Amino acid sequence: MKSDITEFSYGYAVTEAFTKRWRPGLTAAPVFPSLIEEGRPGGGYDVKIERRGVPFFLQFKLSEYMVRSTASEVQQGLLALPFYRMPLRPSRHSDQHQLLCDLESAGNLVHYVAPMFHRVSEFNEAYLAGQVLQRSIFVRPSAIGPLPDGNDHHIAFQNRKVWWRLSEPRRGDTPLDEETFDADVRLAISERGTAALTEGALQGLKARMVDVVNRRRHERQRVRRSQMRDELLLSQLLTQLLVRPDPLRDVAYLARTFFGCECLTVWMTGNA
Repeated sequence: MKSDITEFSYGYAVTEAFTKRWRPGLTAAPVFPSLIEEGRPGGGYDVKIERRGVPFFLQFKLSEYMVRSTASEVQQGLLALPFYRMPLRPSRHSDQHQLLCDLESAGNLVHYVAPMFHRVSEFNEAYLAGQVLQRSIFVRPSAIGPLPDGNDHHIAFQNRKVWWRLSEPRRGDTPLDEETFDADVRLAISERGTAALTEGALQGLKARMVDVVNRRRHERQRVRRSQMRDELLLSQLLTQLLVRPDPLRDVAYLARTFFGCECLTVWMTGNA
């Protein structure tokens, strides 16, 4: 059964839940380019740069609710009904999953996030009870691994401890709970939080993201003549982004446009 929820609504609820969960020790905020105010003293995201913290990336997904005994997971004895599937975008249509893997390999915090509910009534219940994070899964692209081919793939899960990557079954070996994600964020802050939100570090992050996109482009097969103009325009865009003096805005733009995810920043507060 397809989800009745929108990715936008779910992503908003997850982001809001994190801002509440981490107070007062940590503070999280989404990086929306339209909210970054340039040249305004005391306003916008310029005042948050240079703080002790890190940016991280979340791809919000929706879950399909599986109730039929014909599901391959049931036929192979992997899971019992009911369970959830989180579809992955096939490589024949998009490099998105591999881009997220590459972004993580470059030293960044990257996670898929998906709900363990699919109805609007369940979503409202979880939101009002403050249980959105507790009823979600968090999985690193590296835990899923590279997709073996251009066919359809997904992860299937019954809870946050037992999950599989399919179509060819492979058991996941990492927990999917928000506590594990929380620990990843805190470890990243302890290891590189003093520098990760500086102007220079954000420029470096932007450059690495552009490099990931360019390397993936160059690994594709020969570009058809009908695509050459689009590739030229894309190359010009990436080159221009590299020299722009607004790294946080550009990181957010690259995350949304090329990686299909949202960039959030999290930093230590005075009480941490």
